[in-house]
Amino acid sequence: MALVNTSLAAICDEIRNTMLTNIAAPEDNSSNWITIGAPGVNYESSVVKNALNLFFYRFEPFSFAADAQPGDVQWIKVFCIITAFGADIDSADDSIDNSAGFNELRMISEVMRLFQENPVMLINTGALGKQWHTQFIPRPLADEQLNQIWSTQGSTVYRPSIIYEIALAPIEPETSTIPAPEVLVADVNVGVDMSKRLSDDI
Repeated sequence: MALVNTSLAAICDEIRNTMLTNIAAPEDNSSNWITIGAPGVNYESSVVKNALNLFFYRFEPFSFAADAQPGDVQWIKVFCIITAFGADIDSADDSIDNSAGFNELRMISEVMRLFQENPVMLINTGALGKQWHTQFIPRPLADEQLNQIWSTQGSTVYRPSIIYEIALAPIEPETSTIPAPEVLVADVNVGVDMSKRLSDDI
């Protein structure tokens, strides 16, 4: 049985596609150079091509949507580590440093530029044909927290990374709740009997 394409997966893929469209690809790798998954799975210690990796590692429910029903859209906060994996490449211009370290700085700074210029994106999930406004908020981690994450990535060593909170990502239900009908018109009639205006019996 094939896995269904959910709204969360569609949003993560749309973020990747947005980066592919708005960040110039390295000259040594022009296609599929932005990957999704754990760095320890996608990359080993030796990197042969420049690449960016998106690691969606933490998901938190949105506290203000605690009263959501099973058929309602569930809102969550998603945390993503974006890591640059640089490789040494040959260049005809010797005045340009194309070492792995400089290439990592170039890629990670382009990521920061993109989300600084576009902190809110309109993303189409494709699951229910809906569009959602999603905000990207930089979230620095303490050295201790970074060490905890990267210590689980096997032989992959730490590379320049930046962390974003994606708020908010929708979890669309398979069957949506049918909303109650809305009241469109309220008609109130008030009548006054002027013949009793001087009477005490009111």
